[in-house]
Amino acid sequence: MELKIEDYLSEEEIKEIAKEEVTRQVRQAIRKDDLDRIISNSAYNFIWKAVDEQIDDDLITLIRDKTIKIINELSSYCIFRQRDAWQNEDSKAYTYVQQAIEDNKEVIFNRVKESMMNINTEVIMDRLNDLIYQVIEDKLCGKSV
Repeated sequence: MELKIEDYLSEEEIKEIAKEEVTRQVRQAIRKDDLDRIISNSAYNFIWKAVDEQIDDDLITLIRDKTIKIINELSSYCIFRQRDAWQNEDSKAYTYVQQAIEDNKEVIFNRVKESMMNINTEVIMDRLNDLIYQVIEDKLCGKSV
């Protein structure tokens, strides 16, 4: 069954109903929270423009100096952040470090190899012997390991 709205309402009535429904939908969409957000965003845009108009060479210098000071006081945790549940991506510094490591794998390998070649095996053997002795003594004396 097909109903034709024009059979029951005039064109003027259809327009009035449509206008009322749009108004109702807009009012429902712009609740108080949304209205506060819209007004707040408008205020921010106005303030941002006003601040941008006040920027001069002295302010640019101050911003640059403060930025450098903050960067110099950051911990390595803040600078070298790896992507996690809260961060969408690795920090640029972390990415640069990873790339530097990748680009220098041969240098790193050679340095590790050199260090291993120069390691004092006698010191390692003495330390291992001490640890083995301690574990055996603890077992014999009933201490838990």
